[in-house]
Amino acid sequence: HTIDHGVLQQLLAARIRDEPSLRVLSELIGSFTSSYSLPGQPKGLPIGNLTSQLFGNIVMNELDQFVKHRLRVKHFVRYTDDFVLVGTMRAELEGLIEPLRSFLWNELALDLHPNKISLRPFQLPSRGALGLCAAVIGGCMTTENFSSPAADSSERSTSAPGTSDSGAGG
Repeated sequence: HTIDHGVLQQLLAARIRDEPSLRVLSELIGSFTSSYSLPGQPKGLPIGNLTSQLFGNIVMNELDQFVKHRLRVKHFVRYTDDFVLVGTMRAELEGLIEPLRSFLWNELALDLHPNKISLRPFQLPSRGALGLCAAVIGGCMTTENFSSPAADSSERSTSAPGTSDSGAGG
């Protein structure tokens, strides 16, 4: 719910050429601002509104495209603002954190939640593949919206440098 209104409106304007539609969308977007807004930089979408889900996916599609085409990550899943990257090399996954953080901040005015980045080894049960590692990243949000989630000790994992051991969640 901390999507930058300006970023969203730019993304919509790049796809929609009809000015009356853009005006209606602008009014809809401007009808809600969160407490994380800054002067001249409104943020936020109402939680539970269907347009908010659509708008969130429009913004986060930019992340999807960046991960697929620029970072060339083959195994990537995103649900709302949580996502998982899967690879065979821990160092490779650790190396993706800064480009992700930079892209989210510079292009979408979002940041990774510092307590929701986790690198976890796992094994695919049906294939028995060993040595896979997942970077579980939860909660892309503005820096003003960081909170301290209670860490579940049963979900502890080894974290990337500069990150917390708490599991992902959104």
